[in-house]
Amino acid sequence: MDSRSGWSTIAAVLAMLMSACTSFSACAAADAPPAPAAAPASGQASQAAPGAPWPGSVRAQALAALQRAQTLTLYSLQPTPKQGTPEAWDLWSLDERGQRMEEFIRQTQREWCRGHDCIDSNRVLGSVEVGAADRPLVFKAAREALANVPSYGFICEPIYRHAVAFADGGHRYQLLLSHRCDQIKILVDGKGRGGNEQTTEMKDMAAIDAVLTRAAVALDPTVYP
Repeated sequence: MDSRSGWSTIAAVLAMLMSACTSFSACAAADAPPAPAAAPASGQASQAAPGAPWPGSVRAQALAALQRAQTLTLYSLQPTPKQGTPEAWDLWSLDERGQRMEEFIRQTQREWCRGHDCIDSNRVLGSVEVGAADRPLVFKAAREALANVPSYGFICEPIYRHAVAFADGGHRYQLLLSHRCDQIKILVDGKGRGGNEQTTEMKDMAAIDAVLTRAAVALDPTVYP
């Protein structure tokens, strides 16, 4: 092959590549995963179209279990009270302060739950097996909390005042609901799975409180911001 035919072959190959993808940056953009949707400007969950739980995730498993569950149990919870830390801690290094804080939180939670039934360090004030009349409301609240996965999250410390428990396939699920932060937490067989997760705006707190009140179950008396 002479130099002219060689350069002709190279030029033809380059032309084919250019027709398939006009630039390297364009190719990279085409192959890259889609960017997450931006958070709503006002921070309101109702302004974004929710997604669905990732297939195979604990959240998806809990949602499927909820659909098959025969009974639902509604709990009234009282979270661990907030405790201030000594001012002297502010003089410590971040690493030392972090280690002390972890132990401080664990100790506070142990003391809070000593002699009480707790769900994930939240005292159980009472519970009721949901009857036929209230099942649609409680089921809907739990289903929407699990099923609606927004593409954003809030910087907010969840305070869990309610939990919905159900069983399926030999496992017991407990779904903690934070209406304050529109967040949930899933426990499977008493163990937390995945931490706090965002959901869309929950508007049924008063209705769930009413279910508990009709069953003479105490509510958390603490007023949170």
